[in-house]
Amino acid sequence: MTETEVRNRVLVVAPFPPPVHGFAVIMAALADEIEHKVSLGRVDLSADRGGRVATHLAQAGRCLAACLRIARPRNRGAIAAIGVNGGLGQLYTIALAATARLFRRSVILHHHSYFYINRPSRLMATLVRVAGPQAVHVFLSEAMARAFRARYAAPIRQDVLNNALFVPPRPQRPREDGPLRIGLLSNLSREKGLHDFLALARRLHEAGSPVECLLGGPARLDSDRKLIEEAQQRGELLWRGPLYGAQKDDFFDEIDLFVFPTRYEFEAQPTVIYEAFAAGVPVIARQRGTIAEQVRACLSSIPPDEDFTTLAAAQISALATGPADGVQALSDMARAYHAADADEGRATIERLFYTPTGQPPEPHS
Repeated sequence: MTETEVRNRVLVVAPFPPPVHGFAVIMAALADEIEHKVSLGRVDLSADRGGRVATHLAQAGRCLAACLRIARPRNRGAIAAIGVNGGLGQLYTIALAATARLFRRSVILHHHSYFYINRPSRLMATLVRVAGPQAVHVFLSEAMARAFRARYAAPIRQDVLNNALFVPPRPQRPREDGPLRIGLLSNLSREKGLHDFLALARRLHEAGSPVECLLGGPARLDSDRKLIEEAQQRGELLWRGPLYGAQKDDFFDEIDLFVFPTRYEFEAQPTVIYEAFAAGVPVIARQRGTIAEQVRACLSSIPPDEDFTTLAAAQISALATGPADGVQALSDMARAYHAADADEGRATIERLFYTPTGQPPEPHS
C-alpha cells in the first residue's frame, strides 16, 4: 500500500485482555500488527464479571454494542475481522456476522478452536450459512482448514494465518555445557500434560539419563502441587513456579528442549510452541489440533494413542548422549521454522487487510 492510498477501515471484533487468555492475546496481537497500515477500530467483547449470569449479561451487552458499531454509517466499506467463539458464545458470533453481512461489511472469521471441529456444532453450521459464501474463514493451518471443510460441507473462502507472526524472535544464546535441560511451561494440570511430564521426569531420573527437568507455571489444584513438590524432593525436577513476562523468556533461555504432552481435547495451535521456536528451542509434543504441522521435524509430535513417556524418554536420552552439534542443529531448525511461518503470516495479513480500499479481501484458496 502506497502513502497516497486511503487506508482500509478494519474493525477487529474480539475479546481483548484482560482477562489474559490465548484467544484474547492473539486477537490483540493481530490488531497491533495491522494498526499502522489500516484505519483500525478495536471492538472489545471481553466481559468477565466474576459470576456466570453477570458475565453472560455483560457479554450480551458487549455484543449488542459491537453490532451497533459495525452498523454505523462511518463504517461503510469496512472489514469486520471477527474472532470466532468456541462454545455457546458462537451465538454472539452469529449475531455479529449477520450484522456485518446485512450492512455489507466484508467479513473475516478467525478460527482459534477445535471445539466445533472435533465435534459437530449446529451453531457453527448456522454461522457458516449466516456469514455467507463471501466471508473469509481464517484458520491456523491447512490441516485445520481441511478438517473444518470435512465437518461442514459448505463452500467457503479460506486462508491460513498461523500464530508465529505474533511471537517475536529472541536473541540467540550460546548453549552452556552440562546435561541436557528439558522443560514444560504451562498452566499446570493433567489436561495440559503435567502428569505425563512428571512421569517422564521420573523415568529419566531412574534411568540415570544426563538430563535436568524444569517445570514452570502455576498449579491450581493442591493435589497437583503436592505431586510436583514430591517429585522435586526426589530430585527429579526443579519447579520455577508461576512465570510471567521476562521470566518466561528466562525459562526458555534455560532449556534445550521443550516438552508439551498436552491432553487438552480442543488444543489448536499452542502459542507456547512458537515461543519455544522463537528462542531456538526444539519441541516434543503430543499431537493435538495443528501441533503436528507446527512441530514438523523439530523434534517430534507423538500421536495421542502412543505411549508418550516411553517414546519421549527414548528420544530425549538419544539427544542427551548424542553429539553436541545435534542440539545446535535442532536449535537452528526451530528458529528457521519460526521465521518461515512468520513470513507466511505476513503474506496472509497482506492479502486480507492491505488490499486496495473498496475491494473485498482476497483469500489464498
